[in-house]
Amino acid sequence: MRVDCQASVIRLSLGGSQPAADPTFDISNNIARRATEVGLVNEPQNLASTKKTTQVHRQASKQINFRVSEPDYLKLARSAQTLNLSVPAFVKKKAQGARLVTPKIAAQDAQNITHQLAKIGGNLNQLAHHANQGGQIDPQALKDLQNEVHRVWQQLT
Repeated sequence: MRVDCQASVIRLSLGGSQPAADPTFDISNNIARRATEVGLVNEPQNLASTKKTTQVHRQASKQINFRVSEPDYLKLARSAQTLNLSVPAFVKKKAQGARLVTPKIAAQDAQNITHQLAKIGGNLNQLAHHANQGGQIDPQALKDLQNEVHRVWQQLT
């Protein structure tokens, strides 16, 4: 027995037991829907690919691929790492003629400064909340916070 699903009609071939004049019988849409619901019939598929085709909307719709030698790649990777960029981002900026300047702060130092600034911001928020509730602010706490900001500022210059 063979079942084919095309559009809204299912054709059922019964092999040797069907009448000789008509090898297939039409089943109504209702039965076809039910057969699909219970898993007897699968929707037709593109057997070449089971991947769903989705259209990607990107700002840059064109892609350029090229090959470089191992020494050239290492040189590009070192330059990109110095600028805290990925290799593709570095090559794209260079191809666009961007003037790339080495950052004054190393990536690890920038991360440490960001962490320190987050702590200072938390402390400042706590003091502001306490002051807004009508509480007294300890002058030493404000002095400590000011010293922390000054210390971070010194790291940046």
